[in-house]
Amino acid sequence: MTVLWLTTALRQLAKLLIDLEDYAGPQAVDNLQAKIDKKTRLLETQPKLYVEGWVKGSHELVVTANVVLVYRIQHKKKAVTIVRVLKPRMKRPATKKK
Repeated sequence: MTVLWLTTALRQLAKLLIDLEDYAGPQAVDNLQAKIDKKTRLLETQPKLYVEGWVKGSHELVVTANVVLVYRIQHKKKAVTIVRVLKPRMKRPATKKK
């Protein structure tokens, strides 16, 4: 499967990396980006590896305790699409939709 990123997710990731660089420096950004790259590569061969998300049809890839990637599997397109980059402290849906 191909891993795709929505523009919204890329913007969220860019903001997160900029904030991290301001707070912890460029080495922290490099480390986080390496973790994201490593874990998202696994989605190419194992898209169901990570837990189901709060919204029906989504999955959550926990990169670190402070970064979660929300993605959807699109079987017809043979793609995995990263739709959001969340910090766990962000507000989540009130109930799980199944």
